[in-house]
Amino acid sequence: MGAIPRCVPRRQSGMVRLVVLIMALSMTSSCSKNTAPPPAAPALPPVAPPAPSAADAALVDEIARAAFSYFIRETDPRTGLTRDQARASWCSSAACGFALSALAYGAERGWIARTAAVQRVQLTLSTFQNPALQRNGLFPHFLTMEGQPVRDGETGISTIDSALLLMGVLTAGEYFGGALATQANAMISNANWRAFLSPDHAAPLVSMLWAPAVPGELSGTGALVKCLWSDYTDETMVINVLACGTPNAAHRLPGSAFYAWNRPRVEYPPGNNFIRSYPNTLFTYAFAHLWLDVRQFGVDTHGVDWWSNSYRACVANRTFCLAHADRFCTFATNRWGVSPCYDGDNYLVPQPMPNGLKRDWDINGTVAPYAAGMALMFMPEHALAALREMRTLVLNGTPLWCAPADGGYGLWDSFNMDGTPPRVTKTVVGIDQGPLLMACANYRDQFFWRLLRSNAMVRSAFAAFGFHHVR
Repeated sequence: MGAIPRCVPRRQSGMVRLVVLIMALSMTSSCSKNTAPPPAAPALPPVAPPAPSAADAALVDEIARAAFSYFIRETDPRTGLTRDQARASWCSSAACGFALSALAYGAERGWIARTAAVQRVQLTLSTFQNPALQRNGLFPHFLTMEGQPVRDGETGISTIDSALLLMGVLTAGEYFGGALATQANAMISNANWRAFLSPDHAAPLVSMLWAPAVPGELSGTGALVKCLWSDYTDETMVINVLACGTPNAAHRLPGSAFYAWNRPRVEYPPGNNFIRSYPNTLFTYAFAHLWLDVRQFGVDTHGVDWWSNSYRACVANRTFCLAHADRFCTFATNRWGVSPCYDGDNYLVPQPMPNGLKRDWDINGTVAPYAAGMALMFMPEHALAALREMRTLVLNGTPLWCAPADGGYGLWDSFNMDGTPPRVTKTVVGIDQGPLLMACANYRDQFFWRLLRSNAMVRSAFAAFGFHHVR
């Protein structure tokens, strides 16, 4: 296929998202370095893990409900738009997608009245149906809280943020049904994925961004950027599910799009073989699985079991942390998980080896609790032990946990014992809280997996990909 330019999006404080161009084919504030050898790759866990104990269920319920409060408090009552991060003056489309998913789970658990949840969903969908906020049925990464396109920073149409929004739309429509399901289906059908195909490649590869010639002018002239979803990542998988499963044949991509991207295999630790994403950071193996139980569809035509692949990637992430515990005292048996997060005022996109850069990037000992949280779906025993320890961790007098009653949303975005001084970063980000909530829900009773298991669009997509069960 040849080398194709690809972009790794990276948010910074404020509203700027820097795009880095790369090429792709009981705790205190001090600790001693850890020297325990990394574990060998374990065997795959059972497909149907045992039901959580009462103590484990209570822990994940507490974490999920605290995360749910983010989407209640940080959503604008005028527009139904959810802030990109706590108390920000802008929203992100992706955060709105996670909010829509959270409302379905909150209504199921009785954390919000169903009628109130429906009203919130209706408001959000109505705002996004404004033609001024879309192009070819897709949406910007960022919007103002008043529901207008932003005029600085990243102002174009983001295919991945649109996909995460539409997965939330799909979830809300499936759960609440009725008029909301009709609205949801209309929005999903309206997304014209063909309009975002790269014109420079015969393979059906989707561009990451349509950039307007005039910032914020979404109805004017512009062009697709050269950065493509040309490598495996769960983000690419989410886009493919929507683009290949859409009921609108005029907007649909062929099932071959699922096989158009690079699938580099790596082995880490020894015996743990998996297809890596370019950055090899944890969220890139988890996002599609927040909504989709891919195990029900079997393997793809290349014989890849994508759930097992993500499980092995989680093993690699934890092993990396333990193998570097002699360099970073933050890393330990129950303190692990590298994935994009804030560290103080800096936004990190940690990329542990083995990755496409062929060197570690943004690794400074920072641990993002939501990373271990997402691993609940794959290796719950390790994830639960990590979350239990993080729930009680205190650095320099600052707890990593801040309850909603105290103005927080549960776990803060990150902690770093290797910093000067060691610190808890008291920031909360919507696209970190959403995955944490959803992973808790899937671990507890497979809520989102069960909800979308029979969805016609999802089933159509996996049929187009040629997934099948090996007998």
